[in-house]
Amino acid sequence: MVLFGDLFGGRWLFESGVSGYFLLRVVVRVVCDGGWVVLPPFTGKVVKSLLIRGFGGLDSVFGGVFNPKPIHVSPLLVGGRWLWKRGGERGVLRVRCGSEAVFYVGCTEDVAGMVFSGVEGLSGAELFNARWELVSLDIERYDLPSEDLGIGIDGHDRVVVEFKSPAILVDPYKASPSNPRFLPLAGVLFSYNIGDLLRMRRREHRWESRFWAAVDIVNAVLHEHRRILDNIYTVTYNYDGRIGYGVGGRAVYYIVKRIIREKPWVKAFLENIIVHARIMGVGSSRANGFGHVSIRLE
Repeated sequence: MVLFGDLFGGRWLFESGVSGYFLLRVVVRVVCDGGWVVLPPFTGKVVKSLLIRGFGGLDSVFGGVFNPKPIHVSPLLVGGRWLWKRGGERGVLRVRCGSEAVFYVGCTEDVAGMVFSGVEGLSGAELFNARWELVSLDIERYDLPSEDLGIGIDGHDRVVVEFKSPAILVDPYKASPSNPRFLPLAGVLFSYNIGDLLRMRRREHRWESRFWAAVDIVNAVLHEHRRILDNIYTVTYNYDGRIGYGVGGRAVYYIVKRIIREKPWVKAFLENIIVHARIMGVGSSRANGFGHVSIRLE
């Protein structure tokens, strides 16, 4: 697909090959003899461990040389609560025996076979002093980028992003992913998604100017709500005993319709970013369960 535009007098040509993406919604049951099962403080680790136990080859996907990693997992969702401990939160994280837990997996087509094997193989796996049974599996497939995803930005005014797990936002203006950002400008929030969609890899020859231009386009077409800082906040999390910082809460962005009217290709670009973020999460450490979001149009 080719996305072409001349926003603000600059002429940009974005060429990228189409890739298949999958979003899996997995429901499992926790089976054990006692009353409760104690889990790690960040249950993205539980999901990773279950998938690797189901298919050992996934160890190379989660811990290999992929950059960025072609997989995203969410923490566990139990009883309406996403399970991860805040920094300094006392006690242990636990679920009652017999509970059902939901988690999501997003991946690219090239590793999808291994992911499917991991999900199918986890049933009966013994982990964290419990046995895990697969209850149900729902799969959605998308080809990205696509000119018609059918999500219908037309007729909507706002994009609402809710963080279900801490997001470690990547700095789009540095080649190194260290030192995350905390101000939720739309181009910063979606910087990983922009780069992955346009197949831009850091440290490639002359990636900076094209990547920064794409980030600026997203900042131009999505304006943060004037009270965004009332609903976005820094969250602390406990990952293997290490306290870290991420972004949580809810972010609201207004769609600048004038730009979409003048540059119709921007509509498809924005819709592809939204779908990509729903599948693959935002920011870094997505393979560990960070940056899981829900996005809706209002």
